[in-house]
Amino acid sequence: MYINLIGCTGASRILSKHFVNHSLRQLSSAHGKSCVGSRHSATKRFRNRELLIPGTGNQWTGGTIARYASSKSITSDVANEEKVAKQSKLKLQSTDVKRLLGFAKSERWNIAGGVGCLIISSAITMSVPFGLGKILDIIYSSSVETGMAKEKLDQFCLILGGIFLLGGLANFGRVYLFSNASLRITKDIRAKVYSSMLNQEAGWFDRKGTGELVNRLSSDTYLVGNSLSMNLSDGLRSTAMIMAGTGMMIYTSPHLALVGMCIVPCVAGGAVVYGRYVRNITRELMDKYADIMKIGEERLGNVKTVKVFCKERFEKQLFSEQLIDALNIGYRETKARASFYGMTGLSGNIIILSVLYYGGTMVNNSEMTIGALTSFILYAGYTAISIGGLSNFYTELNKGVGSASRLWEIIDRKYTIPIDGLSGNIIILSVLYYGGTMVNNSEMTIGALTSFILYAGYTAISIGGLSNFYTELNKGVGSASRLWEIIDRKYTIPIDEIKRL
Repeated sequence: MYINLIGCTGASRILSKHFVNHSLRQLSSAHGKSCVGSRHSATKRFRNRELLIPGTGNQWTGGTIARYASSKSITSDVANEEKVAKQSKLKLQSTDVKRLLGFAKSERWNIAGGVGCLIISSAITMSVPFGLGKILDIIYSSSVETGMAKEKLDQFCLILGGIFLLGGLANFGRVYLFSNASLRITKDIRAKVYSSMLNQEAGWFDRKGTGELVNRLSSDTYLVGNSLSMNLSDGLRSTAMIMAGTGMMIYTSPHLALVGMCIVPCVAGGAVVYGRYVRNITRELMDKYADIMKIGEERLGNVKTVKVFCKERFEKQLFSEQLIDALNIGYRETKARASFYGMTGLSGNIIILSVLYYGGTMVNNSEMTIGALTSFILYAGYTAISIGGLSNFYTELNKGVGSASRLWEIIDRKYTIPIDGLSGNIIILSVLYYGGTMVNNSEMTIGALTSFILYAGYTAISIGGLSNFYTELNKGVGSASRLWEIIDRKYTIPIDEIKRL
């Protein structure tokens, strides 16, 4: 008799087999039906997740078998998931940003050096429009004093060349320091998340697929690391250029600056709304990719089971449907992105057109030189580009917070079975274990043995009279895997109960 348990993992399949087999025996003995009919009934109920708890006759509606197997810790997991889902609908909180920046604390000196290089390179970049305006003024005044104008032009261009060389070196230092910091931050985050994963009890892994956990270690950690390094660098650079550009625009012509600033608040408001929307989309997309990875990992890891039941076509269709769902989510993000950048591009062009019209009028009235107008237009263009970069920084920051919330869910989770315990050897005189296996409506013990010693840091394997079982010490003595509960024991150990380990 075969029961389709595709989609269940590891311990879930073992536990599922006991549930289904026991249900079949009950149905067969109570109603006298054939195995085929019993199999159909039990399998249908299994697919609908309405199994009976063996030995009780009560209907089990726990959702999944893995959750029934580890019901002690499921409440906290559900609460954490609901909390994260609720937070995703709120606006970006300062506490989230502070905690996100906490990941970069170990690289604060490299980031500080990168910020210093960023200030130098940004200042030099913003000096280009001013220098170009001065060059144009020198050229237009050369008709009066040709020799003097040529000498001034040579000196000015030579000075600008040296300044631009310094700016190139500063830009190199900025990218180098921030990129290396990004690699190390991502490495530290992955190590912390992986360590927290290994600390969890076995029941937690029954609810979390391998594909989902791998996606957390790969995609989410990369987004968080990038948002704390290169994205932070781009955001600071855009902020500095906006401040410098705005100041130089006001210094060059306050009237033209007032004309250009009328549209900026509308663009800034649109950037905030767009950033919040993208943060929710990113969380949804990352969760969908985690589900896809989970499905692919489970099917490929149990490909023989898929082939035994001739489910190749079914699994292909299921995987394609999941990919289509992810594609539709991506379409929503691209639609929002296209709308936002179309709006910002139109706003920038309107600003340039307004400046050209009003500035041309001022040049004709001799209220402004052609060099000053050129400098103002370049400053306006730099500022518009920087506003777009700042909005992109805000978007990536929201993506980083959205990915970090999933990582915080793993890092903050308190595992129900501790892994740290006492040091020293454990001498057990006699012990009796049970695994909850049901035989004739009663629990059957699966292992019974006599005296033995558990040494610190070693794995003990014992063979009982009825079956095999194992006990694992993960970290020193006192961290037994607790896959079975102790019901009778006599031991010598310097604590009250071994179950506290």
